[in-house]
Amino acid sequence: MNPKRYAEIKTSMEITIERLRGMIHEAKEQASHYPIPTNLRPATPADVKEGTVMWFPEWPADGRQWSIVDSVYDAEDPWKAWMDEDGSRHGLRGAFVEENA
Repeated sequence: MNPKRYAEIKTSMEITIERLRGMIHEAKEQASHYPIPTNLRPATPADVKEGTVMWFPEWPADGRQWSIVDSVYDAEDPWKAWMDEDGSRHGLRGAFVEENA
């Protein structure tokens, strides 16, 4: 592959990536308004797994009240058990999960 072809592919993919980032942002914005489920229970260390949706009912009602576990640090830490998809660290304190989700 020559450098010109590489540059064409790179530019094309960067445009696609930006479009997809916009779609992700829009989906997150829509999900931010989802009501807090009624079937919540306190989260335990066993719930701290990548992909788990953690709910925080005491967070301000005008914003997103959930977090998705992206990477696990120390599942038992009440303050810094995991990092979510936007880079924020969270702990078990005040975290809930849906029962039978």
